[in-house]
Amino acid sequence: MKLLLRYGRFVSVGLVLSAVCGVSLVTTCRGAMAQTVDQAAEKPAQETATNQPVVTLVDAGQAPRRALRLRPTVGSKQRHELTMAMTMGSEANGQKSPSMKVPTVKYTMDSTISEVAANGDVSFSVEYADARTVKDDETSLEMIASMEGVMESLIGLQFQSTVDQRGFAKGVTLELPDGIDPVVAGQIDQLSKSVEQLTSPFPAEEVGVGGKWKLATPMDSGGMKFVQTVEYTVVEMSENGVSVNVEISQAAEEQEIALPDAGVTARLLSLDCRGKGQMKLNLGAIFSDEASIKADVTVEMMVNAGQDIELTQEVSTHVQLKVMPLPVAK
Repeated sequence: MKLLLRYGRFVSVGLVLSAVCGVSLVTTCRGAMAQTVDQAAEKPAQETATNQPVVTLVDAGQAPRRALRLRPTVGSKQRHELTMAMTMGSEANGQKSPSMKVPTVKYTMDSTISEVAANGDVSFSVEYADARTVKDDETSLEMIASMEGVMESLIGLQFQSTVDQRGFAKGVTLELPDGIDPVVAGQIDQLSKSVEQLTSPFPAEEVGVGGKWKLATPMDSGGMKFVQTVEYTVVEMSENGVSVNVEISQAAEEQEIALPDAGVTARLLSLDCRGKGQMKLNLGAIFSDEASIKADVTVEMMVNAGQDIELTQEVSTHVQLKVMPLPVAK
């Protein structure tokens, strides 16, 4: 139970981070499933990478319009603080369990622009300067303790990635330290895959205030296939930034889900994932200056772990991202 709780929580953080930066909530849903399956199994499921999103312009908006393109400078740095709070509720064969508040987590991330190519491609690195749980009266010390090892393993971890001018990822690299726990290594590897979606891809066309575009992404996560849609609406534009409202949804057809490592079989009955929020995109940087996303996920599935169990998992998440002052050089 502890291992699966830690696993589901950690991976959820990974891709909700992507949602805050503009793309994906997939692992909030997947983390919910992992937590639910834990009622019938003692081994975590594995994740797979997602597909590249397709951007479609819905409305160009009001004039004046312009093309949105990333234009950071080499050597520029940013520090961000990411905070995520999550509440889970579940029901098994009609028996409801009390809602559970998962410990709130805070991440401090430092990003550095290492290269800007002639074609506009931007290479950058991300380092986790801090990762910790927030103690409060609503979460148990046991739950916090089950997460601390994974959180501590993030500190000092670095990713390198490259995106084009529109924010489409071109790959990510990660070097894990020798002797790292295989379970933790697998979780970190999943987080590294989410880094490929840390930016917010822009439309090819020019847009103005009121402009809208969608990112439609067919995904395959741990054998579960679904479609994710993210819609951006421009509410304000400046020379270096764009403020947008964001709506996120996911939908899936009924399907079999392969969970060989969990020792169970499962059939997805329904998936409903909806979120909304606001973001301030900085064209001179890789990540948003500010973001706040709230999402609700409901997953219904039939799990066979020696007997059929009809499971429903409900997850509510609130993720906030804000730019922080850079540390003073010693």
